[in-house]
Amino acid sequence: MSIKKISSLILIISSFMAQPALAVTWETSKERLQNIGRIGQFASTASPLGPKLIILNVIAYVLGLVGMLFLIMVIYSGYQWISAGGNEEMITKAKTRLTNAIIGLGATLGAYAITTWIFNAIQTLPVK
Repeated sequence: MSIKKISSLILIISSFMAQPALAVTWETSKERLQNIGRIGQFASTASPLGPKLIILNVIAYVLGLVGMLFLIMVIYSGYQWISAGGNEEMITKAKTRLTNAIIGLGATLGAYAITTWIFNAIQTLPVK
């Protein structure tokens, strides 16, 4: 068999396999998401968000953005190290930036964990 025949056969077979995935309606997807939200004990959009949850969400988003920036710096530093071409000065700068980015990423993850732990402890306190 030639490559064209094999690729055509694979394309035909895969098109039949994709049909069940297209059969999912919006309602079933919406119900699945709501069930996942209930299992994870997330507040639905119908219930009002308390100030604790709003603050936690803001902190989580900010720490997520900071974490993404550090992750981008790790990737950029790795690229810079690889493309240095043996230039020791560029390699040293890339190593320093990589080390600092990894430390920053660890600190961000630690801050996120501590913040989540504190807010979980606060939410379990009884309301007077």
